Amino acid sequence: MPDFFEKEKEVPEWATVNTRGIQIERMRRFGDVYLGLVLWKRLKLDEIFEKLQGEGREDVAWADMFCVLAVARLCQPSSELAIAESWYEKTALEDLLGVGVDKVNESRLYRSLDHLLPHKDAICKHLQDRYSEWFGSKFDFLFYDITSTYFEGQCPNNDQAKRGYSRDNRSDCKQVCIGLVVNSEGLPVGYEVFDGNRRDVTTLEDMVMLMEDKYGKAKCVWVLDRGFVSEENLDFLRGREAQYIVGTPRAVLKDFDKELDERDWALVRAVSESGKVD
Repeated sequence: MPDFFEKEKEVPEWATVNTRGIQIERMRRFGDVYLGLVLWKRLKLDEIFEKLQGEGREDVAWADMFCVLAVARLCQPSSELAIAESWYEKTALEDLLGVGVDKVNESRLYRSLDHLLPHKDAICKHLQDRYSEWFGSKFDFLFYDITSTYFEGQCPNNDQAKRGYSRDNRSDCKQVCIGLVVNSEGLPVGYEVFDGNRRDVTTLEDMVMLMEDKYGKAKCVWVLDRGFVSEENLDFLRGREAQYIVGTPRAVLKDFDKELDERDWALVRAVSESGKVD
C-alpha cells in the first residue's frame, strides 16, 4: 500500500475520460480508512502484532482483524456487530487489507478481542515508546481514575462481574471496574480490570504495584482524586517514596486552616463555594 508520507517516485499517467459513459456502482469509503491504515503502519502496530501473535492455522491473520477493529474505532465507533453487518462492506478496507467481506463477521471480531487481551501490556509499552519518539511525550505525571461498564445478563462465566456502585445508574446489572492511567497529555499508560464491587480506594496499591512491575519504578508524580484518599494509601505512597497530588474533601480542609494560613501558599485558581472553578 502506498504511504501518504512518501513522495511520488513516478509521474502518474493521465487519461481523458468521457464522463457521460461513466456509471457509479458500489461506492465505498476510502479516505478515512486509508488514513487509519497509514497511521496503523506508522505506529508499527502491524509489525508488533505479527511478532506477538505469530502465524497459525487461522483463515485470516489475527493481526488483520486487530487492524479492522482499530480503524473502525477511529473512523466510526460502533459495535462489532455493526462493523460486520454494515460498516466494513461500505469501506475500501477489503481491497487495502485483502480481507474479503465474507471473512469479517461478528464471531471473528469478538474472538479477535480474546486474542488481543494477552498482549495489552506489550501494546501499551510499545505505544509509550512511540509517543516518546514522535512527540517527546513524558510520563512524569500519572493520572489515575476508575470507571465502570455494565453487562446485560447474568454473566455466569465472568468472575469479576459483580454488582457495585454504578456510574451508569444501572444498579440492576452486574459490572466490572476499569482503572486507567494516563499521562499529562491524556495518552494511556496502562489499565487494569477490577471486580465490579471494588471500591476505588482499595485499588490504588494494586495499580501502583502493577505499573511498577510492568514498566519499572519511574520517578513520577501520581495525581489522584479524593476517592482514592485514605491514610493507608498515603502511608503506602510515602513508604515507596512516591510523590503524589491528591484531592482533599472540603470538610477535611478545615482541620488544616492554621497550617494553610501560616505557610506561603500560592492560589492557582479560585474555587467558589459550590466547588466550581471560577
